[in-house]
Amino acid sequence: MLRRGQSLGNKINADIRHQCLNLIHEYYSDFGPTLAREKLIERHGIKIGLETLRQWMIADGLWVPHFKRKPRVYQPRHRRDCYGELIQIDGSHHDWFEGRSNKCCLLVFIDDATGKLMNLHFSETERDAKTLQDRLVKEIRLQHIDNIEQANA
Repeated sequence: MLRRGQSLGNKINADIRHQCLNLIHEYYSDFGPTLAREKLIERHGIKIGLETLRQWMIADGLWVPHFKRKPRVYQPRHRRDCYGELIQIDGSHHDWFEGRSNKCCLLVFIDDATGKLMNLHFSETERDAKTLQDRLVKEIRLQHIDNIEQANA
């Protein structure tokens, strides 16, 4: 039983906390806690709990929890005037085949002027690649890729 003033046995060394936060400041300052943790494990061999790292990043000002962020204000965009001038593509990940096949992504092609569905296409989901959306930009930076030729090599 702990008495007042005693620390828990599982408390993480302050040096590890300092090392983690220094690495995040130097290399991963725009990463969220999940991706930062992956990189600490992958590149530096430091294994730390996600919630612990998240709390450290919040306390250090490196991460703002979603519920504390200011809502973004989006300026409305007017639709294009002519049919076919702009086709938007949207992807929806779902178990479209209700377990009869693998989950996949439905790609929907929509004409901006009319809102008409131009085409629908199912594609395999690549969520396991761990380089989608904002992760790709960060992976490119970490791999020192600086141009299209290097990126496509």
